[in-house]
Amino acid sequence: MKSKFIFFISLFFICTLNLNAQNNEKLDSISLLSPKHDTIPQEIAEVAAKFQGGDLIKFNKFLSTQLSLPLEANVREWSGKTYVRFIVEWDGKVKDVSVYKSSGHKVLDDEAVRVVKLSPAWTPAQSNGVFVPQIFIIPIKFKALGTISYEHIRLF
Repeated sequence: MKSKFIFFISLFFICTLNLNAQNNEKLDSISLLSPKHDTIPQEIAEVAAKFQGGDLIKFNKFLSTQLSLPLEANVREWSGKTYVRFIVEWDGKVKDVSVYKSSGHKVLDDEAVRVVKLSPAWTPAQSNGVFVPQIFIIPIKFKALGTISYEHIRLF
């Protein structure tokens, strides 16, 4: 009876050791696949985050193709500049998009936030060889085109 009990306890410990070894192998393989990263956002990094391998000029071009002046803002001839704050995470995804400084018109602010949220993944920032989140604050300027008044147009 004692020998059967010892056998089962031994078998239990052997199985437990094997499971732990397998779990450690899985954890080691996951950590090898995951890049080293930090989760504390930085304003300045040794290597800044880049939009599609470019710089902020390339990001501005992306924004200009996606941005549209809301109809209400155009009709009321609202113009302004919205400062948008966002974080490029250590994995390159854009997160925590918010209005840093309002243009004074909610529809313009909402459009600026909407467009920044459309951003595809960036090349993440790095400091000391570690991927880090980076904070950006960018201005987005809106200029109303205004409505055309036919009273001022003269046909010859």
